[in-house]
Amino acid sequence: MGQPSRAASDVLRRLDACGLGDVARGIARSHYVDPMAMLGTSRSRAHVLARDALLATAHDLSGRSSVELGGLFAMDHTSVLAAIRRHRARVARSVERVA
Repeated sequence: MGQPSRAASDVLRRLDACGLGDVARGIARSHYVDPMAMLGTSRSRAHVLARDALLATAHDLSGRSSVELGGLFAMDHTSVLAAIRRHRARVARSVERVA
């Protein structure tokens, strides 16, 4: 059995089913990006930043493992871990600048 569909509409449907759809829409809105583009395969900086924030937030809120999140987002679990690490590093740098 292969990876689930990476189509943005399929990802959003899976997120809605597990209660993370509104979180995804909220993060997309706060990053001023289209939710479908954020959930797709776009490598644009704005979409990647929003997707990283979503993966880190979904991990924190849901307590799901990187493997489970990978299944929801149709991503490899190592890509999920990398996104979470990137987001947390960005947040830490921005906190250091403020302090």
